[in-house]
Amino acid sequence: MGLPILLSAPEGEARQIVSNHAAGIWVPPENPDLLAKTVHDLYLNPELRKTFSNNSLASAVHHTREAQANEMIGVFEKALMTNQIDGQIQ
Repeated sequence: MGLPILLSAPEGEARQIVSNHAAGIWVPPENPDLLAKTVHDLYLNPELRKTFSNNSLASAVHHTREAQANEMIGVFEKALMTNQIDGQIQ
């Protein structure tokens, strides 16, 4: 959507996506002081917000349903090829 992301969630895939694409900032959950400071810092830094917004928009194509479906198909194809090579098709 082209918006800077401020993610407060447990560590996991969402954090990796935001970090890998430099689309925003992650703060650990249950840390309201750090969350408030981060919101304030982002408010004071329009260039950083713009950078995150641009990166967020650019990364969106990698996380569509179509992209996820193609990735899943690739995993299935790889698994099938591995089973064919090992002679374990059942």
